[in-house]
Amino acid sequence: MEWFFKDSGPLTNTSRNIVFANGSLVIISADMGDEGTYNCVGSHPHKARSASYATSVTLAYLDSSTPPTLEPAASIGSTHVVGLGGRLQVVCLPPSGLPHPKVTWVSSRAQDLESSGSLKVEGTTLIIENASYDNEGNYTCIVSNMAGNSSVSLQLVVTRKPEAEITSTLMTVLEEETARLECKMDAASQPYSNISWTLNSNPLSVSLSGFSIFYYFDQTYLLQVTIDDYRVSLSGMGTGVSQGVSILRIRWARMDDAGYYACVVNTAGHSPVASKPVKLVVTERLKFSPPPQDSRVELGGNITIPCEARGEVTPSIKWKRVTPTEDVDVTSNNVHVNDGALEVIGAELHDGGQYVCIARSPQGSINASVTLAVVEGPVLEWVTQSPVQVEKGGTLILECHARGSPRPTIHWDYNHIPNGFDPERYSLLIS
Repeated sequence: MEWFFKDSGPLTNTSRNIVFANGSLVIISADMGDEGTYNCVGSHPHKARSASYATSVTLAYLDSSTPPTLEPAASIGSTHVVGLGGRLQVVCLPPSGLPHPKVTWVSSRAQDLESSGSLKVEGTTLIIENASYDNEGNYTCIVSNMAGNSSVSLQLVVTRKPEAEITSTLMTVLEEETARLECKMDAASQPYSNISWTLNSNPLSVSLSGFSIFYYFDQTYLLQVTIDDYRVSLSGMGTGVSQGVSILRIRWARMDDAGYYACVVNTAGHSPVASKPVKLVVTERLKFSPPPQDSRVELGGNITIPCEARGEVTPSIKWKRVTPTEDVDVTSNNVHVNDGALEVIGAELHDGGQYVCIARSPQGSINASVTLAVVEGPVLEWVTQSPVQVEKGGTLILECHARGSPRPTIHWDYNHIPNGFDPERYSLLIS
């Protein structure tokens, strides 16, 4: 009995091939070069015809470069998360191999898993129905064939349904002061839960350690959005939550901060849970809008200096003039108050000075001071008339008198050249 491989043979005993007397062929440390068709030929000394048998050898393998994979992949880090009472379904996909690898699921106690109660194994799929805390732990998928084995594990965490509550139902804060909202919660710990806030059902940007974070869970998907808003900040629970309180602070409250606030706990494996909304009322502070400004008016001209103020209650407006001894009501014939504005008709020099606008309401009173400057353009009152005669060697005096507010400056030109005089012979006298 002899063996033939491809075009060679009969095969003899070597370090890798052994042909036994009974016709058996053993190949030691088989490799890819040993694949192919082998023919066994048997003959009998008393028979003319020989008999043959052909067999094909294919090398078994398991792709070690590609480990088995799980679908879906881990939801947070290396952990699969399912909500209490929820459903987990994970498929183990084996790598390529020959013969086709067998898939086996085992528990953390290295026991083969079999369908029992809420746990089912259907082919390569692990299914857990109505998940409970008893289902938490490590599960391993082992793929194997005659060439070897490979494995991949998953860690299962079961999370409870979160709860959130804002104790107050109404909060009032004065504009530009700090509002403080507290949310009590009970949820799975970080990183499986996070908290966010909404304003009028819209996600609220909050500052947390210099940046802002929103967390949205859709069973297994986490989205992070970063936006800066230094006025609004979270403290208490940081980025994670457990049993405790999350505090939302709104510094320098503005009127547009008013609305309905709710805290939302996002726990993997569950839909987001929002607290009942709390209404934040921002009371408008008594303030000028805008403050009156310093003004200038030409002598004899007209000017209106507006003074507008706002608050929770519309304030009344009053003007007074500041004097060295006290503030007095505006009583001048050409200066009066009209609809909260200070009006000057036909301004005179004595109308200039400091005025104060006072706004009053049940919230209190505020005031703002302004300075009114009445200016008069330069006017030449008297100038030495031409022509002027002077004896040779004598002294010539030319006079120029001007008025204005503020007091004007005077300069002389010589032959259209400003101050074009010989300083040894000419001098300027100012009185």
